[in-house]
Amino acid sequence: MLWLCSTKSWPERKAIVRVACDCAELALPIYENNHPNDSRVRDCIETTRKWTCGEATLEDVRNARNTVYTIYTDGSYIGASFASLAAVYAAFAAAAAATSYTDASHVTTAASDAASLAADADPATRFSTLKQCADICRKHLAVPGKL
Repeated sequence: MLWLCSTKSWPERKAIVRVACDCAELALPIYENNHPNDSRVRDCIETTRKWTCGEATLEDVRNARNTVYTIYTDGSYIGASFASLAAVYAAFAAAAAATSYTDASHVTTAASDAASLAADADPATRFSTLKQCADICRKHLAVPGKL
């Protein structure tokens, strides 16, 4: 659904990014359970959401995105579960969506990957997370007439 939005001129980017943040938050508990003292992923999602309300600049979002990216580049990913890394990617993709429509579609995949990896790749958990993302999209993104 987010991918479809990214290919059309609706809705506005900030609406897509808000939905991307909501989807990324589905994976947040996975990361925080494994890294309880690391707030970078939560901070990235919160900063990105603040941008959608005019409470943060695009530069703030880029900085938050880059901070999350350092989880990969500074070696803090070593020993992290794949589910945690998928959660990190979900936050990164939400922030990236603020600067590019096409990045929004990756958030739902990353969130569902994080959930399924945390549940030992249980297909039902992955499906449940994808459904939650779809429900979030339906709730917040009104489809205009016929496309």
